[in-house]
Amino acid sequence: MKVSKNIVFIILICSLQFLFNLSYSQSDLIDSLKLALKNAKHDTSRCNTLSHLANLASDEEWPKFNEQLKNIAEENLRTITKSQVESIEFKNKNQKDGLFNNRS
Repeated sequence: MKVSKNIVFIILICSLQFLFNLSYSQSDLIDSLKLALKNAKHDTSRCNTLSHLANLASDEEWPKFNEQLKNIAEENLRTITKSQVESIEFKNKNQKDGLFNNRS
């Protein structure tokens, strides 16, 4: 009986150590992403970083990252010109046509 208690104790300690290391490494990753966000020079980089942060952050923090992502998208949508919209629509149409043509 004493051996099984020792085994359970060792398993418990190993599990706790694993969980501690897992949470610590995720905290480091979040800190690195926050630094990358602070230093990002382009909206694409900011959006990608915010998306990763929203996926990794706590329940209290992720809405803030999603809100920032939404604000960047809305700001860029306000500044887009009609010719840019037409260019995007043209590219999308050609990509769709190419996908359907390759299937036959």
